[in-house]
Amino acid sequence: MPPNQRVKAAVRAAHSLAFPFTLTARAENLIHERIDLADTIRRLQAYAGAGADVLFAPGLKTREEIETVVKAVAPVPLNVVMGLSNADFSLNELAIMP
Repeated sequence: MPPNQRVKAAVRAAHSLAFPFTLTARAENLIHERIDLADTIRRLQAYAGAGADVLFAPGLKTREEIETVVKAVAPVPLNVVMGLSNADFSLNELAIMP
């Protein structure tokens, strides 16, 4: 089953729950040494289109990468993790990214 179809199925299941549930869809290619930002963006956009509430691409390293992805998937929020590969931005720095 293609990844976006798995996300669609997960969204259906999440929306059928009797309590609020936030579904996060991850594109993990960057942390598995498949360094292709355009592919990461395509995956995240597909997940957003499938209904994911939040997107996550562990392995984004630079401010430029984060900003590029945020703009590409807006208005769906993007989760980032700090501390991988020397990526270290403050909460204030992340909050002002477009």
